[in-house]
Amino acid sequence: MKEFKNISAFIEHIKHYLPSQAALKDFIHHNTLHGFQHLPFHVAMKTASADFGYATYLSLDEFRELHQAGRIAPLELEKAIQQSIAEGKTSLTSDQLIHAALHENFSEVSINRQDSRSLFWKRKYNHSINKAIHPRLFRILAAYLDQGVAEWNFPNTSASFLDSLHELENNGITSIFKSKEIKKQFLQKNWDLMPLLHQIIGKNDYWESYLTDLLFAHPGWSGFVAMMEHDNSKNNHKPPITLVELIVLELYLELDTLASRKTKQDQLQWMDWSYHPIKKVDSEKRNLAFLTLSIWQEAYEGAYHSTVLQSIQEGYHRIQNTTAPKFQA
Repeated sequence: MKEFKNISAFIEHIKHYLPSQAALKDFIHHNTLHGFQHLPFHVAMKTASADFGYATYLSLDEFRELHQAGRIAPLELEKAIQQSIAEGKTSLTSDQLIHAALHENFSEVSINRQDSRSLFWKRKYNHSINKAIHPRLFRILAAYLDQGVAEWNFPNTSASFLDSLHELENNGITSIFKSKEIKKQFLQKNWDLMPLLHQIIGKNDYWESYLTDLLFAHPGWSGFVAMMEHDNSKNNHKPPITLVELIVLELYLELDTLASRKTKQDQLQWMDWSYHPIKKVDSEKRNLAFLTLSIWQEAYEGAYHSTVLQSIQEGYHRIQNTTAPKFQA
């Protein structure tokens, strides 16, 4: 993923990769990879996996099991390997690629992007941040964005999302926050993203990675909010909620989780920690892993294509050899 100098440009960029699913009564299919359709197929698969953690192929074990079961014939695997060599995708020989496809151990190679945010919280505090805040976050979003299904209505949906929450916090008898200090900060309308990020991850250059992990921890909700914002803006209507507002609330819930630690020592500790994303290195082994998966994918599609053509051909011959029925007048 490319780097951005300001947070607004990043937010606009990331929207293109979120599922653009609006609220519908009936299920429809949505292409999660629509943001990569401008790229060649296997480049798109590798990019989506590296940047957002999508599992874009079957696992290597699954491909090998299909091969052993006869679903992917050796001829199709050989054809896919020769095609990769002919297209200049590798300098390896056919024998080396066959060995990689059938026997190479890639278990220690990290192929998909990992959720560095969740891993850091788990290692630093032995705490599942998503488990801590998602139930509250989703209940608030569902109540605010309800379209007449819920029995109880959100107190005020005429204002913006954060303003509505502000009114609820200011006048309600209960609070979505456990920490009085965090509630006070929220009521002061300190809603700028970068200062909030600095409180959580420190002043570093990793905020893009952190926000990516945050939004893709719940891609459905993130995409739903982004879609509502886009549709209302396109029609010159004020959106009921923006992606920035969603992020602000989630960051406040994270701050609330940190500030609500049981011991004073824990409360002091979180002020000093910083976030470091797990970086992926395009090593030769990792590139070979992606190449091997792409070869298996081509072989699998080739096997399916051959099976379909064979079935069509067999059906045609059966029709040709069938004697037309005779009827007596």
